[in-house]
Amino acid sequence: MRKNFHGKHKGKAHGRIFAVTMAVLAGFFLLTIMNEVVDVPHYVFGDAPTSWQQRKGEMIFEAVIYTMIVLVAVFYYERAKKRISILEGLLPICSSCKKIRQDKHWIVLEEYISSHSLADFSHALCPECIQKLYPEHASEIIAEMKAKGFG
Repeated sequence: MRKNFHGKHKGKAHGRIFAVTMAVLAGFFLLTIMNEVVDVPHYVFGDAPTSWQQRKGEMIFEAVIYTMIVLVAVFYYERAKKRISILEGLLPICSSCKKIRQDKHWIVLEEYISSHSLADFSHALCPECIQKLYPEHASEIIAEMKAKGFG
């Protein structure tokens, strides 16, 4: 597991997501097993009691199904973890130029985010900056942006 610039381990959010998923699956598994052990339909709905042999077979079958579900969940979790990068923690950012401090160096915001996530950037100017930087052409540019659906 890589460490970020604060020395903390990356992936805390991934771990929480995985823990919640496994806790939900474990909860369903325990409810299912308790249903078979206690024979809930018999007591709740007044059904005929189910034989222990039948309930034991159902418990084994359900345990196999849950095991397969957990294995599939772990597989997809690991696959998703490789594709998803979650930025966590505090980032020291310059109030003026928006560079990020990493160790003792300052790097451009876009470079930091691109190197720590799957995000890529394409640059554009917002209408306020267009008016500030190109006041003589701002109305034409903004009208063209709006016509293209970008304004």
